[in-house]
Amino acid sequence: IIEAANILKDKNINFIIIGNGFLEKDVKFQISNLKLKNLKLISESLSFNELREKMLKCHISLGQFENHKRLKRTIPHKCFESLAMGLPYVTARTKPISEILENNKSVIFTNLADPKDLAEKILYLKNNPDLTNKIGESGYKLYQEKFTPKNLVQNIVNKK
Repeated sequence: IIEAANILKDKNINFIIIGNGFLEKDVKFQISNLKLKNLKLISESLSFNELREKMLKCHISLGQFENHKRLKRTIPHKCFESLAMGLPYVTARTKPISEILENNKSVIFTNLADPKDLAEKILYLKNNPDLTNKIGESGYKLYQEKFTPKNLVQNIVNKK
């Protein structure tokens, strides 16, 4: 994401990274080293309400992009949060997410660990607001149909 922000630094596209942890120093160093004015890091803990408010101010939600073995077997929680809020979701194409989301319908997929592809997809969405809105609406509809707590529990109960 940092590299994509650098590619897009002159395209009037801003990024917010919310999080902290063992990579925080590296992230701060990269942002400082690249002199990125279009990327803001929020590393303090936020309440669920504050996090929701910050996310809803964004035009798209970025998922996970690194080539990490965990992504071959899991769907990040952020995927469901983004769908539930109607935020257009952009993430790396992985098998688990590909099983539930459809490219250019309920998600925009990028190549794993490919900042140039991520930057291209973000710019494409910026220049195609109708598609961006359609993806957010389709993702929300899919969440309502399949992934609300009630629907998930009903699927488990029906499998008896």
